[in-house]
Amino acid sequence: MSASAPRRMPGAAEAYLASLERFGMRPGLERIRRLLAACGEPQRSFQCIHVAGTNGKGSVCAMTESALRAAGLRTGLYTSPHLFSFRERIWRLGEPIGGEEADALAEELIPAAERIAAGPAGPPTWFEFMTAMAFLGFSRAKVDYAVVETGLGGRLDATRPIEAPVSAIVSVGLEHTEILGGTVAAIAAEKAEIIAEGASVVCGEMGDEAFDPIRRRAAERGAALLRVGDEVRVSVLREGPEGSVVEVRGPWGRYGPLALPLAGRHQAANCAVAVALVEAVRRRGAAVAPETVARGIGATRWPGRLEIVRRLPLTVVDCAHNPDGARAAAAALRRLFPGLRWALVLGLLRDKDAGGVCDALAPLSTELFTTAVPSARTADAAALAALCRARTGRRAAAAAGPAEALRRAERAVSSGAADGVLVAGSIYLAAEAMKLTKGVRGET
Repeated sequence: MSASAPRRMPGAAEAYLASLERFGMRPGLERIRRLLAACGEPQRSFQCIHVAGTNGKGSVCAMTESALRAAGLRTGLYTSPHLFSFRERIWRLGEPIGGEEADALAEELIPAAERIAAGPAGPPTWFEFMTAMAFLGFSRAKVDYAVVETGLGGRLDATRPIEAPVSAIVSVGLEHTEILGGTVAAIAAEKAEIIAEGASVVCGEMGDEAFDPIRRRAAERGAALLRVGDEVRVSVLREGPEGSVVEVRGPWGRYGPLALPLAGRHQAANCAVAVALVEAVRRRGAAVAPETVARGIGATRWPGRLEIVRRLPLTVVDCAHNPDGARAAAAALRRLFPGLRWALVLGLLRDKDAGGVCDALAPLSTELFTTAVPSARTADAAALAALCRARTGRRAAAAAGPAEALRRAERAVSSGAADGVLVAGSIYLAAEAMKLTKGVRGET
């Protein structure tokens, strides 16, 4: 911030972000490019690992950053959305940014943002401003590598200005079709635009419809491409509700056994992507020893993903919010808790495929309670309950809010109508359930 710039009150970052357009996407890179140029192109001062995907990209980012930090590298991590505080999105050196640091970054960027807002492109979006804060924070912290998750798609995402030597497309599914396209191939092509010239690229497990556009883009950019299920393979040696022990093999050899503290075989596949990314960084000259990779994977923190938040009654929270994510969660729950009857608490945003999520999760339940989620974009609880009844023929009741839905689910367990409580459908609902069951507030 310049000497002449006025000091802002504590909470400047949150207040300014609140003044921006919080939801909705205005495609285009002009605003973010101008914002980054105004603060000296901070994204050019560190190396990046760029991660896109419909599902799993946040988990891959968390594992990758943890492994690189365990190897002694100075790391940054940028993910979205957040559970409790916007500051959770920006981590450097293993810690989320604090309030004073967030305010300082915002103060430095606000004058440029206000100049941009006066022009024809209009103000930066919430996500664009947040992305610029992250890149500036990583530059100030002198990170070696920043692991950066795309917000939506890839081609026009605010993270696109980085030229990452290492990148991944974790998965491709039909989500945000009104923006990214109506087919898996079209969405894959949008995500593949993050691939930089000469990069090392890792693809998660996916079919050929998704893989082919990525393969073509990689060939156009002269990028080396690995695919989980082909050149990279993962074996689950043991699995349980608290996580898995896995082994990952690739052209480099073998990593493992790796103790992965995230449950579900879909997380084992995500781990394979993360290990391949770390190996790509190592092959580009970073000092990364296999034992540090194991230590870093084992120390991964990524809450709200098939997380047991309470034992009595057994309560599991998952952020699955689209059909693919819900199917992965359902498959994991059937393996990890065979025969268990769930009281399902379900809440979604109104732009999600509620029918697809219901089809995946409702068969696990003997009792189903729908709720609004703490967001202006929430789906209506009564309409969601009616949809679930119509699609599954099961009982579904709308609750007045997350707290009531959780109480009713707990009563279903205590009465013997269910064996455990499952909360799913939205990261907003996951956060609320964690507050109610664990007292977690996410303050940092």
